[in-house]
Amino acid sequence: MTVAVRPAGGDDAAAIARVQVATWRTAYAGIFPEAYLGNLNDIRIAAGWSASIARPAHVTLVAEDAGLPREPVVGFAHAGPGEGTGEAAGEVEVFTLYVLPGHQRRGIGRLLLARTAAVLAPDHSRLVIRVLVENGPARAFYERLGGAVGAVRRLHVGGRAVEEIAYHWPDLPRLSATLAGAAP
Repeated sequence: MTVAVRPAGGDDAAAIARVQVATWRTAYAGIFPEAYLGNLNDIRIAAGWSASIARPAHVTLVAEDAGLPREPVVGFAHAGPGEGTGEAAGEVEVFTLYVLPGHQRRGIGRLLLARTAAVLAPDHSRLVIRVLVENGPARAFYERLGGAVGAVRRLHVGGRAVEEIAYHWPDLPRLSATLAGAAP
């Protein structure tokens, strides 16, 4: 498997939405209602991604598997200025980092985070990523990468209250350098 990471363009919105829907249906099964996950619409989600990719000060990267010529996008990451109030000076947030279930545990998530951190590190000093408390595999991934556990906040998704926990890296340039040395 040969994976390359590149900046997303507007024509990647449908592929990003496909990855998001497939990942949500797997990662959040048993967390969100089955009907909610079943009704996710990648066409509607793609429209939102078209706008997100073009947002100033935001970074969207896609991971492509060269062995899949028809639908090569197997993961993506999207980051930008934190949306919460009171974000620390210089802090940037990775809002989404998803890899198709069949491509997980192959270093693609680490590679996406490494490239995202490399793009963000020159202009930002700190990084935060939020993940559902119930998403054990994602939490373990961020903990292995040295994320410090932060505050928990409550959200409502699909008619269900869930908790989201923050993982912080107080030294983004250092994280970027560490990941660059460890990425495949």
